[in-house]
Amino acid sequence: MSNQELRPMRAHPSRDALSIFRPLRQKLDWGTGLFKVYSSSHTLKDTEFEEYMEKVGDEIALDPNELLLVHGGLYILPSPNPGGPIVWMGLSRLPMGNDIYSPSGLPFMKI
Repeated sequence: MSNQELRPMRAHPSRDALSIFRPLRQKLDWGTGLFKVYSSSHTLKDTEFEEYMEKVGDEIALDPNELLLVHGGLYILPSPNPGGPIVWMGLSRLPMGNDIYSPSGLPFMKI
């Protein structure tokens, strides 16, 4: 993802879903390729998030022996910094269907 494409995106293409992230080799944080999270943003509609004035993402760190589970509707901001590999697993009650084309989902999560 180029720096020009860096914008807040949903943690899963389907809002009613769950995303699980785990780094493979090393601890990851904002400086080493992990995203920032926008706490409680999963409760906001896209238009509400766009109008939300206090868009300050929270930096987090994740060790290879840890999993991060987040609500699919949570907004995250990809890091512009290169980092180590991370595994993503998405879970939803229904097939993603047209959600796979959502512009709010991260590029590696969709077709």
